[in-house]
Amino acid sequence: VGDIMLWQRLSKVDYMKGAPHYIVTEDHELAVLDEDGTVLWSGKPMDVDVDSAVPIPGTHDCIVLLDWRRSMGGNLLRIGPNHSIIWWAASFPLVGLYGVNRSDDAYVQIRDISGSTLRANSYSGFLDTIDLTTGRVIASEFVK
Repeated sequence: VGDIMLWQRLSKVDYMKGAPHYIVTEDHELAVLDEDGTVLWSGKPMDVDVDSAVPIPGTHDCIVLLDWRRSMGGNLLRIGPNHSIIWWAASFPLVGLYGVNRSDDAYVQIRDISGSTLRANSYSGFLDTIDLTTGRVIASEFVK
């Protein structure tokens, strides 16, 4: 990977002491760095470009949003520092509000992380609340 000094790409989050730092490189790879900036791992989860990575406060994990145009199935992952996939939000409620079929939906933005949930916007106009432990959608609101 070479010298990765893209600290400006890091989200502004209070990291746990000893927690890794997650960055997205210009090549759309996820890079995991230790406190000293040493690269622990880098690559494309599931061989798909990474759009964004947001650290989960109080853990060593992060939420990764893969390029929705290139991912097959779900494109939102929780990843650990050793690049293990903890969960993959691969399924949506099949029918959302107003009878919208969401079987081919994808996430386009991680909105925020708060407590035990994250919120993400989908291509079809839904704002989903997702359980951080399981990756399951627990609430959905049409916002488009």
